[in-house]
Amino acid sequence: VASNGFQTTSPHEKNVLSPLSQTLDELASCLGGRGRAKAVWVLLRNGIDPLDDHASDFLPIGADARNAYLDSFGGRIEDSISQVTNIKVASDNTTKMLLQLHKDGLEVETVIIPWNDRKKSTLCISSQVGCRQGCTFCMTGRMGKLRSLTSDEILSQFFHAVTAARHKNLYPIDNVVFMGMGEPADNVHEVIRVANVLTDDNQFQLAPRRVTISTVAPNPQTFLTLAKA
Repeated sequence: VASNGFQTTSPHEKNVLSPLSQTLDELASCLGGRGRAKAVWVLLRNGIDPLDDHASDFLPIGADARNAYLDSFGGRIEDSISQVTNIKVASDNTTKMLLQLHKDGLEVETVIIPWNDRKKSTLCISSQVGCRQGCTFCMTGRMGKLRSLTSDEILSQFFHAVTAARHKNLYPIDNVVFMGMGEPADNVHEVIRVANVLTDDNQFQLAPRRVTISTVAPNPQTFLTLAKA
């Protein structure tokens, strides 16, 4: 049971994608209409969980939509996908966040990097827990690969970062780089789903040129897969 009294179940325990990873049409099917799905995405885009007590102060979604959301997804993002366990803010406002994954308790990092000249921030996100590539200069490479992240777990990093930026008065995030933990090309299908959500006009609404997937290119096929996406 979460702190707000909801009985929580991970979306993965229910074998469905969370609202973070679903298309607008898929979410509309769960909630009973595109209007409800769009309202939920206004909240998510602003780092507000639709089940938070004060979500209705920002945008009311209605009791029926709220109940459908709870029935479909089991609880809040922090109770069903990942939660922030530590935040460190440097003197230049670079903000390092440690997230614990609901699935197995493993942890990943994501970092908000401010750009004073643009008054915007870049988010460096992780695609895996550990990495199998073994780059000697990289601490993550020394861990070995523990597992790949789901699209929900990757997108939850962006959601939590938007929340943190709003609460800590950081520059808004308009740029994402896959340069955190893991090799994106070793988790290519989940990474592609994430990139599509980040750049969808109905979802996180980033410009496509503002999403960078950095890879050591483990094989040529990954480039073809990314290019086709």
